[in-house]
Amino acid sequence: MRHFLFITICFTGIALGAVAQNKIDSMVEEFSTIERAKFTSAVERDEKTHDVVKAVKSLNVKGMKASSIRSSFKAEARNHDTSETKEQGLETYVFTVKADTASRIYMLKYRPNDATVTIIINRKPTNKRK
Repeated sequence: MRHFLFITICFTGIALGAVAQNKIDSMVEEFSTIERAKFTSAVERDEKTHDVVKAVKSLNVKGMKASSIRSSFKAEARNHDTSETKEQGLETYVFTVKADTASRIYMLKYRPNDATVTIIINRKPTNKRK
């Protein structure tokens, strides 16, 4: 019974981390279409396989949406080893999420009414041949 409870708690913790991380990704996708936002995206591909090696997404939001991004980011940052700095009114948060297929670096630069989120996705190489 103890093992079952332990396994259940572990899976719940993993699932909650994924939900919060996905919330940041969802907010970036949602806010990328609003009027006061700037969104850029770039992809690097393997020359031979054309698989995505690295993807970078950046979103800058002004106004009230900036504080909601900051709240979500701070909530997720509590679940990871996070670097946090505050200097001259600029707050910067950085954390990494590692998985079997990729690692994701999340960075937030925040000033009141101005937030920039950058997500860097580094895909791990696969052993498939073409």
